Amino acid sequence: MRFYRAFTLAELMIVLSVIGVLAAVLLPAARNGMPNEDVMKFQKANSTLTTTVRELVNTDKYYHDGDLGTRFDKTAPNSAYFCNTFADIVTTKSVDCSGSYSASGCTYVNASSGLTSTVKDKFDSCCATAQANTARVVSSDNVTWFEASQTTTFASVSGGKRIFAPPKAEDVQFKDGNGFDSAYKVYCFDIDGISSGEAPFGYGIRADGRVVHGTRAEAWTNRSIQDND
Repeated sequence: MRFYRAFTLAELMIVLSVIGVLAAVLLPAARNGMPNEDVMKFQKANSTLTTTVRELVNTDKYYHDGDLGTRFDKTAPNSAYFCNTFADIVTTKSVDCSGSYSASGCTYVNASSGLTSTVKDKFDSCCATAQANTARVVSSDNVTWFEASQTTTFASVSGGKRIFAPPKAEDVQFKDGNGFDSAYKVYCFDIDGISSGEAPFGYGIRADGRVVHGTRAEAWTNRSIQDND
């Protein structure tokens, strides 16, 4: 007759203890090694914004001569024009360009003193204020895109001088030396929907298509997709 020796209770306790220790060590490491979905969505949206604006500027289908303040037929765009042209390029889930929003100081951001931290903070604060009531584009990955304000020519100053468009030499001093002034329209996106946990990211868009990151977007650009802090 053959006898089979079973594990003793003490041996089982030792095995379970070892498994517990290994789990305590390995599970946090595995969890920290998983990609951060919010960071991944931000990086995708960040890339989408810059490539979409570049396409709008580099084609004559929507705007004239690389000027985001002038339609392809050389007329001034209406308040929903940028919203509609943006939605025409990105893959969308829903589009509502009929809304409007106007917040004091958010029609455009003047960066005549340079792209300081104050200017970049302004992009974020305008977006945080504007998200309650504005035209929105929701892309297929559920990112919500919106403007901090809607204006016909993107921006204007007293005296009727347009500053979100290639200005005439007699109208403005070219503060950045390339033929465009330092006015930026505020544009925003929210990776988890309006009024959800993550605040929106603010950007400045200039008439020639230059896109400047707000403070939060600048910080998130440097994050790794494994950054779960």
